[in-house]
Amino acid sequence: MPLPKASLPKNATRANKSLHDGLKCLQWILTQRGATSLQDLAKALGFETTRVHRLLKTFVQAGFLRQTSGRKYEPGPAVFYMAMHTLHESHLLQAALPPLERLRRMAKQSVAMGVYWNRTVSYLYHAAPSMPIEQAIGGCGLYPASNSGIGLMVLAQMTDDELREIYDDGKVDDMEGGIGQLFETLEEIRGRGYAYISLKPWVTHTLAIPMKSNPTMSVAVAGKITEDEVPQFLPLLRQTVDEIEAALHPGEQPGALESLKLRRQRGLI
Repeated sequence: MPLPKASLPKNATRANKSLHDGLKCLQWILTQRGATSLQDLAKALGFETTRVHRLLKTFVQAGFLRQTSGRKYEPGPAVFYMAMHTLHESHLLQAALPPLERLRRMAKQSVAMGVYWNRTVSYLYHAAPSMPIEQAIGGCGLYPASNSGIGLMVLAQMTDDELREIYDDGKVDDMEGGIGQLFETLEEIRGRGYAYISLKPWVTHTLAIPMKSNPTMSVAVAGKITEDEVPQFLPLLRQTVDEIEAALHPGEQPGALESLKLRRQRGLI
């Protein structure tokens, strides 16, 4: 899927802009299914070719990208090293998988855990009721946050000012009403305290609640869940989140949810 427009702070320095543009190049390549050519990348991002070449050369030298025999670019060893090291040291998989698998057995619905970043959701775990666990881990691609129960749950915890900054181009995927419709949807989620949405009512509904210690992540069940059935699934979701939190932070009690901006300012995320 095309990457969303990532806004740059108005007071960014030239050095920050170079870093920002370099990360956009890296992100684009990492979200493609195959190797990417220099020309395709420059065209997709609207960057000057020689500048993109210089940025990519830096990433290749640092090991974050590698150049194929066809002179295209794909993820390098540093990316996989950091991904595996981060998952190992955070204990996220070890903490999350047993409760998520238990939720899948009890709910008999699809279960997911995803993280929001840059207007998209990436799924750590996304499993249909009978899917093997090895297919559930990282087996789902990127989704627009506005087209995901997990993404909408995360967005609902942001302030309106934060949302306007993120969607500063006014475009919201799969919402004809744009940011106005997004605000209405998020206000309904805030009032409920959970996301219960369906963009395809004849197929599935998604019920999502946030993690307590990291509001960029949410856990969800999805299936033909009627509104009358929501009360029976909410306790299962909350128990799952509590079990993951207890495994991640033994002996700690996660505090109340705050704005993502406030948490960033306090260095919590």
